[in-house]
Amino acid sequence: MVGIITAPASYLGPSETATELCRLSSLRFEKKAQLDTLWQTIAEEVNPFRATFTTTRMDGDEYTRDLYESTPCQNRRDLAYAMGALTRPDDRQWFDYKAQDAERNTEAAKAWFARQRDKQRTLLYNRDSNFQRAMHTGDSDFVSFGNAVHSHTEDPKRNRLVIYDSHHLRDCAWGEDKQRRVNEMHRKFRVALCNWAACFPGVKMPRQYEDIMKKNNRHEVEIRHLCFPAGHFECYQPKVRSNSRRFSSLYLDPVHNLILGEGGYTWFPYTVRRWLLDDDSPYAHSPAAMLGLIDARLLQSQARVILEAGERVVDPPMIARAEGVLGRVNNYPGYVNWVDANYDEKNGEALRALDTKANIPLGLEMKMDTRQILAAAWFINKLNLPPEKDMTAFEVNERISEYIRSIGPAVKPFETDNAAILDVSFAMNLSLKNFGPLEEVPPELRGADVTYEFDGPIQMAYKRQEFMKAKEAIGFLGEVLEATQDASLQAVANRKRIVRDGIEALGVKPEWLTSEEELAELSAQAAAKEAQMQQVQEADVMLAGAHSAAELVPKIAAANQAMPQISKGMGGGGPPSLYPSEEGLDTGGTAAAA
Repeated sequence: MVGIITAPASYLGPSETATELCRLSSLRFEKKAQLDTLWQTIAEEVNPFRATFTTTRMDGDEYTRDLYESTPCQNRRDLAYAMGALTRPDDRQWFDYKAQDAERNTEAAKAWFARQRDKQRTLLYNRDSNFQRAMHTGDSDFVSFGNAVHSHTEDPKRNRLVIYDSHHLRDCAWGEDKQRRVNEMHRKFRVALCNWAACFPGVKMPRQYEDIMKKNNRHEVEIRHLCFPAGHFECYQPKVRSNSRRFSSLYLDPVHNLILGEGGYTWFPYTVRRWLLDDDSPYAHSPAAMLGLIDARLLQSQARVILEAGERVVDPPMIARAEGVLGRVNNYPGYVNWVDANYDEKNGEALRALDTKANIPLGLEMKMDTRQILAAAWFINKLNLPPEKDMTAFEVNERISEYIRSIGPAVKPFETDNAAILDVSFAMNLSLKNFGPLEEVPPELRGADVTYEFDGPIQMAYKRQEFMKAKEAIGFLGEVLEATQDASLQAVANRKRIVRDGIEALGVKPEWLTSEEELAELSAQAAAKEAQMQQVQEADVMLAGAHSAAELVPKIAAANQAMPQISKGMGGGGPPSLYPSEEGLDTGGTAAAA
């Protein structure tokens, strides 16, 4: 059983256990109260849509009315969007399974992993799983506050689907074990009284809530969900015991100290994403937000000052002589300020604009500098791979290495969190038999630890380096062959392997490439065809030689027959041995013909 089990109604009711659990839960939230104040400050500067840690907002409230500049919010948004798109791209398979022990990764294991990977992706991106929306919200919380809370539970409809959700950090408090893994969660949520029976079947509503419901059945009350390792609290012993349910689950009414539901989970149903952990706290912080908060405040002040300076230049304050101007001074368009007819302007103008001497260009320059610093704090200037234009292959490799070093601190936490979410998702889908019967799992994978390979920006950068190395190797080999004219040097490097690895490094689809077996078969066919063509050419040469010889024999015979007559006409000059006899001519002709 993956989901929660509602306890029997006879078990539910006020008790010392419920009172103690509510007290322990409240202590968790009290310890976190100061942190909520910090997160409220960060949210007001970079993520105003989440600025409800210590305040309450109504629908229709303008979240950004106190801001003069949107750049900090844009930087937070761009980093969250970019990290989500880079580590979980929708247009390609961004993760792959493999056994941690390399010896277990046989061909059968790889084939089984490939099938389950495709099924897993289909289940993740099912529109009812809520995976994309939950991760998008979590990415924004993660880069803003350094923490994000996700839940993954079985669909109540029992259709073997895992439902994902993201929860406001204001409503969550957690603890960790000795290995710094979050294993205890306290979460607040609100339930409308009209939904009480659906949420807690068989549980009688307290009389206080019944009286409220008569007046307003949409009134919402606070409920808490507690999830912790079985036996974690001495005051609580689960009613339903099972070795497979390693985590206890309770629903509490903190107002009346009631246990509303009891159950258990095989796996911890929450994943807490944490960026940079403190030594003595289970809560992390965002290095981007903490550094960016300095420049975000500065940028808001600069924007306010520049706006005020620009307003003074466009609509300057006025100086008026009290004895010269009649009535109140106004400088809005179309208004006439009347001056006393007896006022002598030798003493100065009765009404003039004040020269504020505002240096707006300098203010804008300072503002642009602050924006650049803020972009660096949010890793915005590290997101793109360096271009290859006007750079040698060595320079490109060095820039890519620098890119890997700079983007690593931002990407690695995302990949670690993706692995944690996939771990639970893989285990739940395996338990729900979405991957088929357990008997179909290859024997070498049973009991193996599963890890993941991600197709993220760092992997893309490494592939880019491989491509540049392949390109450089091919170019170097061509230069050497051209300079030395030594054909034997072609065997030094496996150019086919270099070209294939270089193309694979571009990230092309596997089906675009010819497989190793097909390539070997095509090479054999090409070699056989070349040998056949060589044989045909040699046969053609031999046949052409024989044909030429056959055409030459009659010409030689005719010339030999005419030669004695020519010799007599010339006076019999020349030695007789130079002119073969007719017998020799016939013999030679016959032999040549033969």
